Amino acid sequence: IMGTGIWFLTSAGARQAGPASLVSWGILSLISVYIAMCFSELTAMFPKAGGVYEFAKQSYGRFWSFIIGWTTSIAGSVTIAMLLLGALQYLIPIKYSYTYIPIAILLIVLFSYVAFRGMETSTVVLVTFAIITLSAVVAIIIPGFINFKPENFDPFFVFPTMSIILAIFFIAETFFGWESAIFLAAETKNPSKVMPKALIYGTLIIAFLSFFLALSAMGTIPWAQFAESVAPLRDLGNIHFGAVGGIIFSILIFISVIGATAGWIVTAPRLLMSIAEDKLFFTQFARIHPKHKSPYVSIVFQIIVVSTLVIIGAGSYETLLHMLIPLILVVYSAVLLSLVILRFKKPELKRPYKVVFGKIGPLITILFMVFLLVMFIRETHSAWDILRVSIGLIAFGIPAFILGSLDKDR
Repeated sequence: IMGTGIWFLTSAGARQAGPASLVSWGILSLISVYIAMCFSELTAMFPKAGGVYEFAKQSYGRFWSFIIGWTTSIAGSVTIAMLLLGALQYLIPIKYSYTYIPIAILLIVLFSYVAFRGMETSTVVLVTFAIITLSAVVAIIIPGFINFKPENFDPFFVFPTMSIILAIFFIAETFFGWESAIFLAAETKNPSKVMPKALIYGTLIIAFLSFFLALSAMGTIPWAQFAESVAPLRDLGNIHFGAVGGIIFSILIFISVIGATAGWIVTAPRLLMSIAEDKLFFTQFARIHPKHKSPYVSIVFQIIVVSTLVIIGAGSYETLLHMLIPLILVVYSAVLLSLVILRFKKPELKRPYKVVFGKIGPLITILFMVFLLVMFIRETHSAWDILRVSIGLIAFGIPAFILGSLDKDR
């Protein structure tokens, strides 16, 4: 879940709302924990590999469940490309950006091989990266409080109040990733109990780390200076530990982001596999390798799609971020709506975990997401161009749905 957000977006929040971005982090944390609780109810009910697609299948018709699953898959590919570019931007100066494409494609192939080898190998890799990530964040927060300067927060409100809401849109990606974690539900022991705990506790940990990272960072560097940082944690590492510390943290953050990339590459092919199993996509994508039990055709397809996105968006982390956020807001809105639909449509289904205010809370959250999307369109340059690209990517999958449906009819 952590991805690149925690490394890049603390400075983006400061750029949008100054010190008051801490209020944005607080609001976003509460909303994110509630969304994690909604995902927990659905995952506990349907602990299958399809995740978001499985929820849609239980709530909507064949076409709309395909659209939601396909959109999630596209969002996953954009996420992988964005993570790779973000990691390389941290490690390699922009003047050497011509190296981004070959290195990124090499990493895609490498982690796809890990995914191909099966979940036993993948789990070891993911847990190792997770430990490195948590260690790096804690190691930068603690000295931030030692060097804390309260005067950096005076004045606290430097922009109009609405900027606090706008900042939420630009920092929201920090919490995106629940849909990736739940792809592994089918391969988790006792998923109906384990997955809700993982989603909720994981989100709470990220919420605390993100808030205190933003607080300690702006307490160390004046917010206006911090807002201009391209690699905020590298700059904090330089301040706390000198030039060598900056280099060490650049490497740690690169490893951490690459770990998040590995997580997506390992988990995302299982979504296409689930869609193909239901004959809503080319059935070849449901093939499982006889030895490693991995969806190898879906993995190869993912290599091609992500490599293409890396080439298109090389050197433009922000473009991919702006492409990703609307896609994810649509997917999450569909997930939240499916929870409400299932409360009315299938009240008899066993719910090992049940979110509070399950009939009205998700609808309020959806309205907030729509509001964020409207703010994005109003405030972001070329927002409509980005949205058209995203809609085009979604439409690209419709012919495959039609062919898959014809194959089912035969």
